[in-house]
Amino acid sequence: PGFTDGEVFIEGLVNTTDFTVKVGDATGIVGDKVCMPISVLNFKDILGLEFSLAYDPIRLKFDEVSDFNLAGLNESQFGLPGTGTNLPGKIKLSWLDPNVAGVSVPNNTVIFNLCFTILSENGSSRVTHDPTVTTEILDKNETSIPYQFIPGTVRAGNLVPPVIAPGATIKAVSCFGSNTGGISISVSEGTGAFTYLWSNQATSKDLQNVAKGSYTVTVTNVGNPLNVVATFVVPGPDSALISQ
Repeated sequence: PGFTDGEVFIEGLVNTTDFTVKVGDATGIVGDKVCMPISVLNFKDILGLEFSLAYDPIRLKFDEVSDFNLAGLNESQFGLPGTGTNLPGKIKLSWLDPNVAGVSVPNNTVIFNLCFTILSENGSSRVTHDPTVTTEILDKNETSIPYQFIPGTVRAGNLVPPVIAPGATIKAVSCFGSNTGGISISVSEGTGAFTYLWSNQATSKDLQNVAKGSYTVTVTNVGNPLNVVATFVVPGPDSALISQ
């Protein structure tokens, strides 16, 4: 959803303890500049990194690496596509801890952003580890450690906002002053993955155990900023019944 003629890649962690590089996803249309966050897991006492990422230069034009967030990391440690001996569609990183002591960072730290301009009108392009060149991850003892890479995907096409289906299921509050109401919604279109923010700060798709009142939800695509907003009213008694 949200693009056409694309591919589906289902990949994730194979080993939760191995050093991991994760390429984030991005969505846009032709001419858009998109940046993919490159994050890490199990980055503990790492002395050096050497690896390459590959992409399709017919679909994506490399723009820059940016937002460096690792000791000593800067553009000079990258072999950029089409420069020197580096082939188009290949980006190489060679990094060494400047203190030669081993660096640790929290899980999901973004160590840099990889930015492209989208060239292809529709479809998707994967950015992934290039196994055809040397890959080595060294710990502080200068020992090579196991690693894995999780690819990211740039999706290109006409951006479509989410759609909240009419006819939400609303549960009325049964007793005055109680929190027994609820709202259940159905969302489609868009990228197929969504985040939810309700006016009571809930982030779940549906609301449960709420009081009588009006509630507004903002549903946003994961991967692009398009969203839809809707308001629903949970009915209930206006006052407590007093028996005579």
